[in-house]
Amino acid sequence: MMTTPAVGPATLKATSELLTAARALMGQEKAGEATEQASATDQVLDPGGLLSQARQAKRSYQATSRWILASFAIVGLVLFGSLPFSNIGKITGLDLLPMGIGLGCAAAGIALAIWAASIVAEPLDASLGALEQRLEPAMNNRRVRWRTDPRRRAEIRLVEMLTGNEKQAHLGPGMEDISTLIKKLGELEKKRLAQVTDAARHDEALKGLDSAVSAHLATLVELRQQAHDIGQLASTPNKRRLARELAARIKRESAAYAAAADARARYALQASASAGGSLAATQAELDTYLGHRAMILVQSAMMQMRGTFRLARLLIVIGAVLTLAGGTLYAYVLPVDTPAKSPSEGAPRQPAAAAVITVNKGTDIAGQLPDSCIGRALQALRLDQKVPSRNGPFDVIVTDPACPGSLSVPKDQGTITSPATS
Repeated sequence: MMTTPAVGPATLKATSELLTAARALMGQEKAGEATEQASATDQVLDPGGLLSQARQAKRSYQATSRWILASFAIVGLVLFGSLPFSNIGKITGLDLLPMGIGLGCAAAGIALAIWAASIVAEPLDASLGALEQRLEPAMNNRRVRWRTDPRRRAEIRLVEMLTGNEKQAHLGPGMEDISTLIKKLGELEKKRLAQVTDAARHDEALKGLDSAVSAHLATLVELRQQAHDIGQLASTPNKRRLARELAARIKRESAAYAAAADARARYALQASASAGGSLAATQAELDTYLGHRAMILVQSAMMQMRGTFRLARLLIVIGAVLTLAGGTLYAYVLPVDTPAKSPSEGAPRQPAAAAVITVNKGTDIAGQLPDSCIGRALQALRLDQKVPSRNGPFDVIVTDPACPGSLSVPKDQGTITSPATS
């Protein structure tokens, strides 16, 4: 008969706590392994910090483009801010054509500059499928001509890297192109999902086997306690009968406990040998190709940003030239505002002629002159082009040093003698 060591409630409690601690310890180990795997995965997905370098490069390209656009805007503002647009309505005739061409060139230059600044801010490809679609034109036509824009040149260079002699260094072992890598990643993800599902099912089965082992162990402990209690009684026929029944039950329970423990051990060994090892291998293979995927996306981002920045720089230069040419042509045909003339500048000059005047005594005009200047001949300049009559009226400027000033002498208040001017 199989016997088991005598155990009590304290032993059962200790055994239960030991199983709980073991499961918790296994969970901590699995969590630690998951943390280590996540850290390793991060290393694989971002080898050498390439993703952070790509993001930093994109920020630098965008900042440089904004600086170039701001410089362009300042130049355009200085150029067009100094031109009077209010004079456009004064342009007529054949000057209308060059004016339209100039303004059109300036508008095209500004539009090119804005477009150049916007393409630098375009989002990058985040998946292999999007990258494959972007590179399809470059794959079909890899010929580089003088008119090929910088961005297309960068895409052609990337295609040559991914399809040339070094393609497996970028795509991964055995990979011929991006489509093959996408297919391989899909197969590995599907395989890993199936293995993870199997592992979860194995864990559930192991939990059921653990419960069975614990139940058999608890039953054995209870039966052994009952056998111990019966042994304390006096010897009677009932005691001997109960002892035999308990011994039989203990034997059957011991066999069931041994069978459950053996099944649990075999299942755990089989699960770890089949599922665990293959899952680790699949995960390692998947991490390898995910690392190549990240490498390709980072290389693509760097090449695209370089080509896009060069294209934006070219467009801004072309836009600046167009704006300068258009502004120059517009300024050439724009009429210039002339300052308005004062009334004195617009009036015709009147010729001055020498004259001799005499202001009569007792007249109204005599009150404007000193007494020494009245009734005698005074040298003057006559401003009227027409020769006045001798007795006036007339306007003169007296040039006599003792009586300078201008006079308007009414008729019969003075006399004037002056030759006619030619």
